[in-house]
Amino acid sequence: MKTLFCSDINVGETAVIESVGGEGGLRQHLLDLGAIPGVSLKVIGKAPMGDPVEILIRGYTLSLRLDQASLIKVRLTEEVPEPAITEVYQDSVHPGLGEEGKYHNHEDDSNALSKDAPMRFILAGQNNSGKTALFNQLTGESQHVGNFPGVTMESKEGLLKGTPNARVVDLPGLYSLVPFTSDEKVASDYILGGEYEGIINVVDAGNIERNLYLSTQLMELGVPMVIALNMMDEVRGNGGWVRVNDMEKLLGVPVVPIAAAKDEGVKELMKHVLHVARYREAPARQNFCSEVEISRIQKEQGLDRDAAIAAVRYGFIQDICSKTVVKPRLSKEYIRSRKMDGILTGKWTGIPIFLLVMFCVLALSIQVLGTPLQELLAKGIGSLAAAAGKAMQASSVHPAVYSLVMNALFGGVGYVLSFVPIIVLMFFFLSLLEDSGYMSRVAYMTDKPLRKLGLSGRSIVPLLLGLGCSVPAVMASRTLPSSHDRKMTILLTPFMSCSAKIPI
Repeated sequence: MKTLFCSDINVGETAVIESVGGEGGLRQHLLDLGAIPGVSLKVIGKAPMGDPVEILIRGYTLSLRLDQASLIKVRLTEEVPEPAITEVYQDSVHPGLGEEGKYHNHEDDSNALSKDAPMRFILAGQNNSGKTALFNQLTGESQHVGNFPGVTMESKEGLLKGTPNARVVDLPGLYSLVPFTSDEKVASDYILGGEYEGIINVVDAGNIERNLYLSTQLMELGVPMVIALNMMDEVRGNGGWVRVNDMEKLLGVPVVPIAAAKDEGVKELMKHVLHVARYREAPARQNFCSEVEISRIQKEQGLDRDAAIAAVRYGFIQDICSKTVVKPRLSKEYIRSRKMDGILTGKWTGIPIFLLVMFCVLALSIQVLGTPLQELLAKGIGSLAAAAGKAMQASSVHPAVYSLVMNALFGGVGYVLSFVPIIVLMFFFLSLLEDSGYMSRVAYMTDKPLRKLGLSGRSIVPLLLGLGCSVPAVMASRTLPSSHDRKMTILLTPFMSCSAKIPI
């Protein structure tokens, strides 16, 4: 029988993973994402040029390059339909384990922190779980929120609202404490450093199974922790629910349902976080991978140690989810997004639409709107320069000062300022594309051709920003997953025809 790999499967076909090859960080990354022997996956799309491939695994979509997908050995199988939702069970109350003190004997508070003791909390979670949105609610700040991995590349710290002695640190997203990219290493190093009093683990309530993998690793650190089930409003709106009280008991840590974007449940979350940190209430369960269990899994399923550890964690998580999670139906937004993907990233339509979109952005930014605004601003600067020249001549200003103001200030700086309307318009339209999610689709489509230049598909974002200005484009290269991609992108960015280079 021919050996099949994930890269060989056609769109719409379903398969079961038999083994995961490779070595080092890439193999561990695939295991952490849930690609474990015995798990089903389905190919749901391929980029216009055939690479990368998009798969559905454990209820979420994952994009893999063909060389990565070729590491996953599979066998074809029939698709198993999802069970229909037969009930929606809602917890009537949510008292919260932290407030009830179920993990702490309050008769002896000798180890408790004083109310005025300084405390630091970290926001830890996977990409796009809503950490930055929650950080803004907790601190009152307004950090940039996006749907593109790598929006947060470094830790950001702010004061917890109403609690001047407590600080919150927003970390980059990571899938596991074993880092795969540079931004994950930033987060992992900070977490393992241990210079904080509590962890706020932000979990996407619509994708609990994948998100809880990191939660089990964080619980093993033995640090006071609260799980924030974010985006619960979307889950409820699509007919799903989470039995929060039952999940708390099974996990052994406080679980608080929130909707950070709407400021729902954030105050309750703050109470829990301050409580567990002050009384140093560590998670009740801190061991998910005993040697005996791992050895048994290795023997029964023929797995190596790394795969066995991932299998044990996901086995525990599946048991938790089967008892506490009522999966929501597919939302109208998701269905609409998949239909749009069929057009925006289609084999015959994706690239032409991308070229058309970029033509419109450039035409609107430079010709249609930019040039008239540029001319208007240039006339304004010219009029101001003429008035200033007359005033200096009437005042008999020294010729050196006159030359400095007229030639350097108005002639030099004023000429550069005339490009501002084009730059502003360029970034406005590009930000619309990013916020709409189209930029991530562009990265998906352009990954294969850009790799021929030694770049990543995600390099397309800073390169396109280079059409507006090279400085923010170079800064945007921080979101790229490897140092090689960052260096190559930075070196190529100055060759993009930005709005200042075009007239030159």
